Amino acid sequence: MKSLVETRLFTYMHMKKFETLQNIVKQAYRWFMVLVTLTLFIIVAYNVIRRYVFNNSIAWADELSRYMFIWVNLMGMISVFYNDELIGLDIFSKLIIEKTKYGKKILMIVEFVAISVTLGILTYYSIKFLSIVGGVSATLALPMKFVYSVLPFSMLCMFFGNFFKFVTAIRNK
Repeated sequence: MKSLVETRLFTYMHMKKFETLQNIVKQAYRWFMVLVTLTLFIIVAYNVIRRYVFNNSIAWADELSRYMFIWVNLMGMISVFYNDELIGLDIFSKLIIEKTKYGKKILMIVEFVAISVTLGILTYYSIKFLSIVGGVSATLALPMKFVYSVLPFSMLCMFFGNFFKFVTAIRNK
């Protein structure tokens, strides 16, 4: 049977690996967002210059920038969610925390379950939507499944972000 020290050391080592994985995912995500946003800026700026200086617009640039803008917004939602920067009502949480002994823990668990269920439902229906959507985009000839795949992808990322936040919060309490 393991001693308490061995068990805590084992848990500590797993938490360090978990935090390392979390940091790697965050860095990769940040670089991905920088790359996509920079590419979006370059495409739009190039197309604006061509349109107003040379009177010659690029048809695919409008469509690609529209799709990239949607991706940037939904991917940005992941960052806002993970960093707790979403707007919200905190009147109920303040009341629960002040009135009960274990209010913060109860609220954290209820919040985790509610968000996980909501994200699970959104992921399920966005995958279901992907299974029925068809066709290709007008100028780029991209499959519309690829364009709309940002929905389940962002929902899954938020789901795992919610899990990371919950584990970190439980571990730090």
